[in-house]
Amino acid sequence: MAAKKPGFEEGLEMLSGLVETMEKGELSLEDTLIYYEKGVKLEKQLNEMLESGKRRIEILRSENGKNEIESAEAEDERE
Repeated sequence: MAAKKPGFEEGLEMLSGLVETMEKGELSLEDTLIYYEKGVKLEKQLNEMLESGKRRIEILRSENGKNEIESAEAEDERE
């Protein structure tokens, strides 16, 4: 049975824990590399989740008659 992927919040918490452990500097080089590799994989999964969410929001906006979808960058510029 395949392992279930963590949800976004759980994944973010896991990534934070990996970083915190590595920052302590108590791991061997090999263990640090293993943690780093896990972190890179988690970061990729989290980014994919964010992109998926962004696409879903864009679809919902376009389905609701809003033809122009504002990018996050444009919204940030207004703030």
